[in-house]
Amino acid sequence: MTLPLDAAGRSRLEAFLGRGGHPSSPDPVPDSGAAEHRRALDALARSEALAVDTTRPEATQFCDAAAALCRDTALFRGERFLRQVVDAREIRRPVPAPLAVRDGGYWWIFRLEGGRLSRVLLVVDVNREEAR
Repeated sequence: MTLPLDAAGRSRLEAFLGRGGHPSSPDPVPDSGAAEHRRALDALARSEALAVDTTRPEATQFCDAAAALCRDTALFRGERFLRQVVDAREIRRPVPAPLAVRDGGYWWIFRLEGGRLSRVLLVVDVNREEAR
């Protein structure tokens, strides 16, 4: 989704979250983080909340880089971010590298452009353990 979120983008993300990350699921899934998800979506719709500072190499917390967004939502507070996101749809690694932050059962992957969050991709966190 392009940021800031418009009504159509917000609706798609709400549908994704409302179905537990499985949009084609026939039934809604209770979202235990619904209130914070709403606050995050509200913030992502506001241009002033999208500023990001990735110039400090010692920063490891998402809110160190995206302080403006974190003022509006507690969803990402205390969460570490990753820069090494592998996206099989891409021919080469994007520059600048995206910021990915985990929110319980989801990963929010943010693309950056000109010191701002410019796009968001929301995916389900998949943990697979193999029994041997």
